[in-house]
Amino acid sequence: MRLSDILKKKLDETGENKDAPKKEAKVSLLKPFLKKEVVEKLKQQNLLISVENDKNPEINSTNSLNISLEQTYGLSIKNIKEVFTDLILEKSNISIEKIQDSIRSIINCTYQDKDTILLYCNYSTPDNYIFSHSVNVSIFCAVLGIEKNFSAEELFNLVLAGMLHDLGMVSVIKIVNQNKKLSVEEYEEVKKHSYNINTELLKLNIDIKLKERLGSIIKNVHERFDGSGYPAKLKGKEIDLYSRIISIADVYEAMTHTRPYRGRMLPHNVLVELIRSAQEQFDSNLIKVFIDRISLFPIGSYVKLNTEEIGIVCGTNKGFPIRPKVKIILNSDMSESDQQILDLSKESKIFIVEPVDDTKLNIPDKKLMLRLKSQYWWVKNIF
Repeated sequence: MRLSDILKKKLDETGENKDAPKKEAKVSLLKPFLKKEVVEKLKQQNLLISVENDKNPEINSTNSLNISLEQTYGLSIKNIKEVFTDLILEKSNISIEKIQDSIRSIINCTYQDKDTILLYCNYSTPDNYIFSHSVNVSIFCAVLGIEKNFSAEELFNLVLAGMLHDLGMVSVIKIVNQNKKLSVEEYEEVKKHSYNINTELLKLNIDIKLKERLGSIIKNVHERFDGSGYPAKLKGKEIDLYSRIISIADVYEAMTHTRPYRGRMLPHNVLVELIRSAQEQFDSNLIKVFIDRISLFPIGSYVKLNTEEIGIVCGTNKGFPIRPKVKIILNSDMSESDQQILDLSKESKIFIVEPVDDTKLNIPDKKLMLRLKSQYWWVKNIF
């Protein structure tokens, strides 16, 4: 059975597509660069829809922390690293005031400039990926929480849980940092980090009710809709909404970044995998929102256009997940371009042919090639 048929069958069984919007984007703008079954699946999940302009919540300037996105990202990595370090040293009554400041900054920055803060989610830290992973997951959670119209308190708790979701890894940190694929026994040991979260949360100086709420969210991040997850094999809506959101952000972030034992997958390919696993593994409605907000070619990913030019996605267009804004990096002859920005939602004759692994590009300009290949490491403000 084709991928599209499987999803259609499952959506029909759950009734989730009955009340879906019917208005679709013009097919003339959707060039057939994707496999037919992927396009069909997008249509069935109502991802190819035209929408009103994005909501732009007014940001009260008096509440702005007045720090740049770079500072927000760098300080967030520094702050989560300090908490992990304190836990590894078995300290107690650990303050997370700096983490909470980071959460407020991330939320504020996401409201003001979602596209740019998502660009930072391409980074990893060279000394330990868990720090950048934690910050990146919290940013994705902020994007989803805002789109789901969470209240200020709900959004704060969601993003905080996203930032702290891997604290249970403290007890298995040596295993996960090995430069090799985990054995079955090691993987089973790592899975216990879900049970360890409450132990680590007890060492933090936070309100008991918030601590309990965070524990209930984080312990279920690895549950899956079909009951195949852990630790309790919960199914469907038995899984907390916050946990379902973090699980999508966690899987996407992990698969799109290099780990000690494997390389990264292209963001587009990861999103296609998430589409395939909708219903079985994840909340399909949340997958739809996630893809609509970050696009099928996420910010920071490289693409090849039908003009033979290579570009980097620099902005998204809600309702047009396959027609983002693209900054041209390389001309058709692989020379450096003048970095013109094209909005593909307004360019009917230009479209994306395929995603590109920029680390494998054969670029004559060696300095440019080295610059592109070194761009994924974040080394500022982490110490």
